[in-house]
Amino acid sequence: MDKLGVSCVINVAPELPDTPLSSDKNIVYLRINAQDRSQVDLSQHFDEVADLVEEVRLSGGCTLIHCVAGVSRSASLCLAYLMKHSGMSLREAYKHVQSIRPQVRPNSGFFQQLRQYELQLRGTNSVEMVYFASLDKEIPDILEPEYRAMEDFYQRYRSALKRR
Repeated sequence: MDKLGVSCVINVAPELPDTPLSSDKNIVYLRINAQDRSQVDLSQHFDEVADLVEEVRLSGGCTLIHCVAGVSRSASLCLAYLMKHSGMSLREAYKHVQSIRPQVRPNSGFFQQLRQYELQLRGTNSVEMVYFASLDKEIPDILEPEYRAMEDFYQRYRSALKRR
């Protein structure tokens, strides 16, 4: 972290211990106790985290936001930051983050909260929720092609098993 110049760490993983930090550096540390569950209100932290990351950036620092897998919670907070301080739509922010970390996949509840945040910030939504029958739930339209590809794969797999 010293090599990368990390001066702020945001830990969004209550299941992990505090992030070990260098004792000789004055690193800002924020711990957010939020589980990766659709019903968790992560949106209550969007402004606090986005503003902290921007403050650190403006002072020449660098922020590490982490959870357990870097897929849902930390990605959601990064998306909120990009929407608030980079002026990106949710769709643009998601595409940007996914180009850097392809496995990002905020859970549906977090996506709904990000949609609400985008509506609050921009007055419009760039991502819609669509019903996906095989999951019996709504998913963000931006993820639909990936879910369709997975569904096709599983259908072919099940068909192959039946032929055996």
